[in-house]
Amino acid sequence: MTSSSFGNAVVLLVCTCIPTSIPVLSQTASRNADEQKLIEIEHQLNEADAHHNADQLSKYLDDSYTIKSMEGKVFDKSAALASVRLDSEAERKTRQSQPVPMLEGLKTAVLDGSGLVVFHFTVDTDKQTLHCQVTDTFLKRSDDWKLAGRVATCH
Repeated sequence: MTSSSFGNAVVLLVCTCIPTSIPVLSQTASRNADEQKLIEIEHQLNEADAHHNADQLSKYLDDSYTIKSMEGKVFDKSAALASVRLDSEAERKTRQSQPVPMLEGLKTAVLDGSGLVVFHFTVDTDKQTLHCQVTDTFLKRSDDWKLAGRVATCH
């Protein structure tokens, strides 16, 4: 094989490989952007929840939203927001604000318009310290991610 034949073979190989790898790189970049967006939303949800801001929470909740609380109760979107509003009024009456918990161990996965975020946090109450694990399921609606479901367990 001459040097020029070898050079042409390499160029041909590179040209046939590039088109198949472009969609993979594009999908990876898109998935990474979606994962970053989900992490940003988790921080927004955490802040809104800690300050009992139902209006802010509502922006991120899907109409099909369901939560299984730390106590094992199941709430839909309207019941969850009503609970947050009650907590907000109770906080205003007692003038006690809740610290924003630090979200730790955030892990994300995105596949075909669905997202999963898992994290944990610790909450100190008057009676005990709770270690909580949360699993959130997101759905992509148009260009926005909406929280569709949450399961929280604490011990």
